[in-house]
Amino acid sequence: MHPGVADDVAGILTSLTNLTVLSADHAIIRVVDRLYSLPRTGKAVRIDNWCLPLSKQSLADHLLALGKLADLFWDAAPAQCDPRSLAVMIAFHDLAEVLVGDVPDFTTADLAGAHFRTAEDKAEQERWANQRVLEALSDDLRLEAEQALTLLADTDNEQTRFFHMLDKIEPIISVWRYINHHRETLDINVFLEAMSDFFTNPKVIGTCINEETRELITQLQSTDAARAYFLGNKAPSMLGAILTEPMHYIE
Repeated sequence: MHPGVADDVAGILTSLTNLTVLSADHAIIRVVDRLYSLPRTGKAVRIDNWCLPLSKQSLADHLLALGKLADLFWDAAPAQCDPRSLAVMIAFHDLAEVLVGDVPDFTTADLAGAHFRTAEDKAEQERWANQRVLEALSDDLRLEAEQALTLLADTDNEQTRFFHMLDKIEPIISVWRYINHHRETLDINVFLEAMSDFFTNPKVIGTCINEETRELITQLQSTDAARAYFLGNKAPSMLGAILTEPMHYIE
């Protein structure tokens, strides 16, 4: 079943095209433009640190990819999972980053550099930023966004657990997307070393909600499997066509 979460996420972002918010220094930020110009820092700092000749995945690409993963893994979703509610969760879960930046997970302070925040500082900054974004929304969308942010904080909710699984597995899936899109020019050994944290992050497998997704992530977090995919082996069938989906990069 494909419930149309991806289309709904894209539609929400389109509806925010003209949305602006004020930053802490009173600069006017166009939200959607910022989503397309803000890199996913976890990969960006590793691309820079290893001097990889690669463009950087945008935050917008992450959000759109999550919508596609929601459709792809819908059979694993809990019965009470609502496609529209999930799409709003996806669209708004990282929107604070247009004001406070993307703080990478499972990244040392040395590697993160200026992007590093303590968990407490990150939470405080995101609360402030989310409030700024909420205040700028139309009444109907504000209500949906408020409900989504409340749901995101409820870690016992089955829909929230499904969302967190998607959010945690997308980074390793995007590593495989990089391999697919740059197969002709990639030095696979250097790339795998640079991205090693994505293969060893223990938080990912812990979010899987059934045995099928656990088996998939076990395979995706295998550098041997990733190298074999680079050399021409087929990707896990459960991924469908997600690895060939175009990526939005920041040059």
